[in-house]
Amino acid sequence: MAVAEDTVGAVSVRERNRQRIRSAIVRAAMESFAACGMAETTMDRIATEAGIARATVFKHFPNKNAIIAAVVEQMDVDLLQQVERHACRPVSAFERISGFMEENGALLESRSEVIRPLVPILEQGWNEVPGEARMQRLRMAFVRLAAGPEQRPDAEPLAEIVLGAYLVIAHNWRVSADYSIRDHMRGVAELLGRGLKDPAP
Repeated sequence: MAVAEDTVGAVSVRERNRQRIRSAIVRAAMESFAACGMAETTMDRIATEAGIARATVFKHFPNKNAIIAAVVEQMDVDLLQQVERHACRPVSAFERISGFMEENGALLESRSEVIRPLVPILEQGWNEVPGEARMQRLRMAFVRLAAGPEQRPDAEPLAEIVLGAYLVIAHNWRVSADYSIRDHMRGVAELLGRGLKDPAP
C-alpha cells in the first residue's frame, strides 16, 4: 500500500510541475505577444521570458501555433470563470450583468497593455469549427448569467443582447486607443437596467 501511495504522490507532483511549467510558458507568451506581436515573438523569446530552457518549451508545445491555442484557451477559461462567478449570485439579472460588466471592464482596463494586443487572437477563427465551439461555450455561460438562480424565462434573448454588446465593445476597445471599455460596459449595463424587469412568476 505504501508503494502505491508513493507512486500516486509522485504522479501528482509530476503533474503539478507539468502544469506549473505550462502555465509559466503561457503567461510568458501572453507578455511576449503583447510586447512584440505574434509575428515577432519567437520560441526563444518565450523561453527567456518564462525563465526556462528552449528545449523545455518544445517539450510542452511543439510550435508557436500550439502556444497561441493555449493562450486562447486560458483567456477563454478566465472569462468563463468570471461570468460563472456572477451567474451564481442570488441577485437580480441587472445586478448580475452589471456586476460582471463592471468587474470585467475594470480588469481589462487595468491590464490593457497586456490584454488589448491579444484580443485579435481571441477573435481569430470565430467562423471555423473550433471557433464555433468556443462561441457556444461563451453563449451558454451568458445564458446562465442572465438566467441566474431564479431561471429567468427570457434568459436566452437577454444573453444574446448582452453577449453581442460585450463582443462589440471588446472589438472597439481593441481598435480605438482612447475608447474606455469600462465606461462603455457600464453604459450598456445601465441601459439594460432601465429596461429589465423581473419576469412574472
